[in-house]
Amino acid sequence: PKADFAFSATLAAEPGTRQWEHRISSSEVEGLKKDPLLLYCNNIIGAPSTTIYRKKIELFFDNNLKWLVDTEFYCRVMEQNSEIIYCAETLVVTYLTEGRVTDFCVDNKEVQVFEYAYVFNSINSKKNKYSTKGVNNVVLKTIAVFNEYGIKNQQDIVSAGYTGKIPGKLKIYLSLKNIGALPAKIYRKMLREF
Repeated sequence: PKADFAFSATLAAEPGTRQWEHRISSSEVEGLKKDPLLLYCNNIIGAPSTTIYRKKIELFFDNNLKWLVDTEFYCRVMEQNSEIIYCAETLVVTYLTEGRVTDFCVDNKEVQVFEYAYVFNSINSKKNKYSTKGVNNVVLKTIAVFNEYGIKNQQDIVSAGYTGKIPGKLKIYLSLKNIGALPAKIYRKMLREF
């Protein structure tokens, strides 16, 4: 009765080839309750079809997102109420077939650069709701995405479609990266340890 959000284990299936169960441990559930930002590094909840939430929360998926739409929504739900329920029983089957939105987003520079910058800006604007470690983990994930797509400066972010505010931690990283690999590496190490 105290929870507004629940999810279950999932059977992931590739038709005609393989299938596996997606389960998480009780320690991972407790970790999510303490820091929902962990989802940006690894969406351990899974697809929206494995979730259920109370209508009273009056939250909706963000229309600006495709790739991070589920994790961003889950985090906002847990911002309001961190009491979540996980059912270890497999209740849902998700089929990994062609034509999914995920297929469009995988290896899509414009989608991923835009969405990680957009989501981090949102998190940064309410950073007092999250732990420094959680925020830094999102910064590190965003930096990893930027590095994957060769983002070197703010103009590269704009070219990928993001025109919003670029948070200071990302600006610092890009400036250090332009100075050299070592300063950027030291900054990433500092974020991991802080």
